[in-house]
Amino acid sequence: MCFADTDHGAPFAKDPSVVRFGGRYLLYYSLRKPGSIGIGIAQSDDLTRWRKVGELDPAAEYERKGVAAPAALVHEGKVHLFYQTYGNGPKDALCHAVSEDGLRFERNPTNPIFAPTGGWNLGRAIDAELHIDGDTVFLYGATRDPEMKRQMLFVATAPVSGGFNRESWTQRCDAPILKPELPWETNCIEAASVLKRNGRYFMFYAGGYNNDPQQIGVAVSDNGIAWTRLSDEPLLPNGPEGAWNHSESGHPGVFVDDNGETWLFFQGNNDKGKTWFLSKMRVAWDAEDLPYLIRPEDGHEFRLVRTRALQAIKNPVLDLAPALCPRDPLLVEHDGVYRCYYTAAEKLPAGFQLHLDEIRSTDLVNWSPPRRLLDGPLGFSSPGSMIRQGGRWIMALQSYPIPPGHDWADESARLWLMESDDLEHWDPPRQIKPEGCTANWAKSRRQIDPCVVAHDGKFWCFYKTDGQLGLLVSPDLHAWEESLPDRPVLGRKDTPDNATLENVCLLRDGGEWLVFFSPCRDGRGVGVARSRNLLDWHGVRYLDFPAVDWAHNGPTAPMVIDRREKLGVWLMVFHGEDRRVNPHGAALGLAWSRDLDHWTLPFRHSRESGYP
Repeated sequence: MCFADTDHGAPFAKDPSVVRFGGRYLLYYSLRKPGSIGIGIAQSDDLTRWRKVGELDPAAEYERKGVAAPAALVHEGKVHLFYQTYGNGPKDALCHAVSEDGLRFERNPTNPIFAPTGGWNLGRAIDAELHIDGDTVFLYGATRDPEMKRQMLFVATAPVSGGFNRESWTQRCDAPILKPELPWETNCIEAASVLKRNGRYFMFYAGGYNNDPQQIGVAVSDNGIAWTRLSDEPLLPNGPEGAWNHSESGHPGVFVDDNGETWLFFQGNNDKGKTWFLSKMRVAWDAEDLPYLIRPEDGHEFRLVRTRALQAIKNPVLDLAPALCPRDPLLVEHDGVYRCYYTAAEKLPAGFQLHLDEIRSTDLVNWSPPRRLLDGPLGFSSPGSMIRQGGRWIMALQSYPIPPGHDWADESARLWLMESDDLEHWDPPRQIKPEGCTANWAKSRRQIDPCVVAHDGKFWCFYKTDGQLGLLVSPDLHAWEESLPDRPVLGRKDTPDNATLENVCLLRDGGEWLVFFSPCRDGRGVGVARSRNLLDWHGVRYLDFPAVDWAHNGPTAPMVIDRREKLGVWLMVFHGEDRRVNPHGAALGLAWSRDLDHWTLPFRHSRESGYP
């Protein structure tokens, strides 16, 4: 859906409110008129295609400068429209009108019906929202502080029998029920839109003034008066550069249809307010009965970021130096338990020995002591992927025997699979391709850093040799052959600085595969590329990953899992290198992202504060 009113010049529609009335949907919105602001009315049969059918013209002296920000409510067979006066600064107030047909309205003779009082505000009222619960009607709105700088929310209630008249309202707060406190809310919270579900009230609200950018957050309440944010991040952020809503995603209007389907209408633009458009997203509910949004055109989901859980994480999550150096992590979540498998690099008198270890956590904060899964001279390590096939867990890993006196493995390093029914008991590893790399483009038979995925009815195994990525294919996880015998799937000629690469992780994002990889360079970093067929890749680039102050040589070996349903984010585990410890020096860390492009690191927990 993309709707704007063009009757008075440039496309303009803001502040959406939708009801179902008279067998059709009615959309009320603010429109820009020469010298003033007004209210437009559009109708639709499907909530997507809208046709303008009218306007609400100013009809009283208090509306002379304009009317705006409509909130529609169907009650007792009529459309009740609540709106604000416009252009009067601190004297703007909320008004009410009623209609038999949704198009022609009769003003409430007691208008304006409400403006807040108290020393904490200057008496202004805009952005009305009404919610009827039993015999009580809740009125929400926005006001400013006495300096006219900070926008914040108030609430009043009245008996439904009071007819929404001025004398029926009682202000229910002596301070803001929500005020801007988070960075993304800047100096403004406005445009409350409320529904009730399973005994709890949910409020979608706009944070930030127009084009700050304005974005949409969510709060919850047990009584409609006292509210708590569900996240410190917006549920619906402004769009990326080039998107229609890059300047903002603002002023939400929630609508529950007769069939129970719930939609969130909102405004946006990408030109700092020269134009304004309206769109919508479907509101869905997760296993915890919390809302998330689904974009209709592509199914993209916007989830609540569980900031409380994420902010409790402290990096590095595992630092055992100098006795052991954890590297090359693989993260799996199953039945509420996170299992992190990793290479444990041990410094011995004769050189280095690699092992495969595991730690566990239920909250990403408190981790179990390491558990050794594999030991011995073959140096099993670098767990690169975990898939489910035939009811079994299948891990890809490498053997990495390091000759005495050396730092790195010799030509005998190979790829392996290891299987389990329960993630507790593992079968002995079996080799993928004992003869090693047979690709024509490779000089070495050495193969390390495997990552196995299922695609198009086959199994594909990425690996590193000669500093480039090869690709094996198998119909059954037993018989493997080179899928690209004459070229690497990704090589040094593909990276932005001609660096070699290793440690890949693959996941699906929409209709494409997304690969994360480690460039082999000083300062390391995280690279990405995209493909539809696993053979041909485009968009190879390095992420602008945040600096990891506890990793002297930067982040590397990224591995990403989808935790949007529970945490609202993609979760990355990586190792940060510190070669000052030894050539394998590293510790494990976590990061998260909403879009797989912009990543956030948690607070660093230093050894000085007691981290082991």
